[in-house]
Amino acid sequence: MTRTRYNNKLGKFKLSGIPPAPRGVPQSSVCFDIDANGMLNVFAEDQTTGQKNKINITNDKGRLGKDDIESPGRWEVQV
Repeated sequence: MTRTRYNNKLGKFKLSGIPPAPRGVPQSSVCFDIDANGMLNVFAEDQTTGQKNKINITNDKGRLGKDDIESPGRWEVQV
């Protein structure tokens, strides 16, 4: 069971410029990477148009401790 009280909004970005298409036709790839410094890098690309966007999220606000960052079962992604 996921509880919203444990969620932290880390950032937001939009992949725009994707033309309307029938359901199931648009193809996008999203890549998540956490580097050695604990920085979360998110990259997204629409395969049809080539539109790309990225965001780099640091832990500069102290929302997560080292154990939170390194715990493998604690991450849930919504795309």
